[in-house]
Amino acid sequence: MSSRTTAAAVKAIMKTGVTETQITDSGILDDAYNFVTAKLSDQTLGDDLLASIEKWVAAHMISLGLDRQISEAKAGSASAKYSGGYAMNLQSTSYGQMACSLDTTGILTVSGGKAIYAKAVMSFS
Repeated sequence: MSSRTTAAAVKAIMKTGVTETQITDSGILDDAYNFVTAKLSDQTLGDDLLASIEKWVAAHMISLGLDRQISEAKAGSASAKYSGGYAMNLQSTSYGQMACSLDTTGILTVSGGKAIYAKAVMSFS
């Protein structure tokens, strides 16, 4: 399988105990490649930008599976709260949010759900 990014590049943007070998062996790089290719390959984004988006998508996938991203922690009576929810798609982690920010087409922002449009009504009369 191809990949535009590497385990080292993904690990470099994450605070994680997951090793490069675990990232590679998990298949997440392949999953990120397949996802980005399916969503964005027919767009006019360059290979460098697709590689950056793929790196952030891979980090997003790791933070939801191999190494859940913690948004809150407590020491007394040990507690942790994990970021986002599975139904929030790429918006559920800071890594996914970065992937959406890098996608100038806006496709990833609405991925998995419908875009919401609002129109202001100036008057009902």
